[in-house]
Amino acid sequence: MPLDKSLGGSSVHKLMSTRQTDLGGGKVRVDLDYVGEVGGEQPGKHYGTYTLVVENGNVASPIPYTYIGATLLTSGGSLGNTGSGFAQGTGVGHKMRVRGVMRYEPTTDLKLAALSNLIMAIEAEIDPATDTVKGEGWEWK
Repeated sequence: MPLDKSLGGSSVHKLMSTRQTDLGGGKVRVDLDYVGEVGGEQPGKHYGTYTLVVENGNVASPIPYTYIGATLLTSGGSLGNTGSGFAQGTGVGHKMRVRGVMRYEPTTDLKLAALSNLIMAIEAEIDPATDTVKGEGWEWK
């Protein structure tokens, strides 16, 4: 299945807060809260949280993550999204590459109705040195 057009273009979001929870057995849940502007078909201010479960501090192996976010649209509406995938250290400092899928939640904004339940492939890079995440999503046809 091919990937189609970019949905929102590349954006950079700033880390707002981090929480770590010891799950026992060498596992730690890390919650990363980000905020930033998005453009493209759904412009506005986006808020989102990545939740990763790291085992024994090993970021070289794929780390499962979940994501939940929402964009407060410049049109006055809102658009939520949820997703999941894997993160993995890039070997450059503490940077991590994030790859996965996201789904737009149903929206009541008539201009964005076509995005309701749309699935997209995403790729991003988390950079703890700059407290940013930069990413892009593509419609999955």
